[in-house]
Amino acid sequence: MQLSILDFGAVPDGCTDSTAAIQQAVDLCSAKGGGCVVIPAGTFACDMITLKDNIEFHMEQGSRINSLLKPVPDPKATCREPSSNPHRWLIGGSKLKNVSITGFGVIDGRAEIHFWNKNDGLEHPLYGQRFWPRLHRPKGMIHFRESSGIVVRDVTLIDPPCYCLWLLGCDICEVSGIRIDADLRGPNDDGIDIDCCSNVRISNCDIICGDDGIALKSDTHELGYDKACENITITNCRIHTTSDGIRLGYEGDGAIRRVTVSNCVIHDTMIGISLMVAISPNDVRGINIYKGPEITDVVFDNLIIDAFQAFNFQHPKSPVDCPDPIQGFLDRIFFRNIIARATRGSFLGGAPESPIRHIEFSGLHLTLTGNMGKDFLPTVPDPYPLWSDLPYSGVPWPFYVRNAKNVVLRDSTIAWENAEGFWQPEIVQCENATVSIERMKTINPPGKS
Repeated sequence: MQLSILDFGAVPDGCTDSTAAIQQAVDLCSAKGGGCVVIPAGTFACDMITLKDNIEFHMEQGSRINSLLKPVPDPKATCREPSSNPHRWLIGGSKLKNVSITGFGVIDGRAEIHFWNKNDGLEHPLYGQRFWPRLHRPKGMIHFRESSGIVVRDVTLIDPPCYCLWLLGCDICEVSGIRIDADLRGPNDDGIDIDCCSNVRISNCDIICGDDGIALKSDTHELGYDKACENITITNCRIHTTSDGIRLGYEGDGAIRRVTVSNCVIHDTMIGISLMVAISPNDVRGINIYKGPEITDVVFDNLIIDAFQAFNFQHPKSPVDCPDPIQGFLDRIFFRNIIARATRGSFLGGAPESPIRHIEFSGLHLTLTGNMGKDFLPTVPDPYPLWSDLPYSGVPWPFYVRNAKNVVLRDSTIAWENAEGFWQPEIVQCENATVSIERMKTINPPGKS
């Protein structure tokens, strides 16, 4: 069955509310056993659309959806001033089967109208003007939770109120060929967030956004039960962001395992690859982290990275007064055949009670450039000042490794190019860590300061 939303009264003038017409088309198509709901060429405006089982939501070339979403409080919110509502979306649904969003149309979240404050007095220390979120934003512009057989293919997503695409608790999903063009100044406008999902393929995507390009996480508290984020492949993607190109971890306590990332270009980012077990439970941003995720069996292969910092692994020290120390860890993480360029050294940090382990770099060509200050030369802060390190010049060694076992650097090259200031010639500076260096080459190492 194929149904056009025009037959249900949708108006392609860009401003008439076509929510009811689009929803009626979806509901009827599902009631008849499923099929294709067609968004023809033209600009349609709508509020929240909930898809149903066995529906293809197909956007023809030249079609566009403009969001009419407005802030709506989440009745389940536990904080006094929630910045997002995880139960609101522009297009999505819960507990669905065999649903797809396809075609070469554009979905515009129009976040700047209802969800951002443009305050010229609030600036990012490296990137200048940033927008700041208003309350009660829909957390995922495109959002599916506890669903299976989800496909998002070829569409263009722009200016989301928060995350562009958020999958939570889903299984057997494909994200391919999509283009994300979110404002680099937007707050929390992640590109693709895969959260407590299994058997997911991400491929051939172009992502520009103001927060994490692709994030894999395990917010079991939002989901309501334990479910690993596992069996994930990411390949052939280009990512440009003012935050992390690819991030694993941070929100939640579920396991993240069996992940491959290959053939991707990450450019003009703050951090190329970020792996985060936890931040301090004393930090307001760590309220959904109680023990930290176990991140294991991950391979990064054949990547190009151009970032302020190529690699950052975070496992800040548990606070002294925390009755339950963080238990999550990083283990068996492999980096192969990577060309990276950065203006500060990389930080690989575990916790004393839970060190990172079995981390291996091979075939890495890392070029360090720029004028390095001496902020971290006497000592690198513990915990590392995540998100607040930007005013500093950063790590002056290619790698600083803290609380780690069995870290290996082999068959790789470290080069300094137009590197001035307080760069240090040693490849690795260790703190309570065992690091093996095998067949490493250095080019133009700086003299000792």
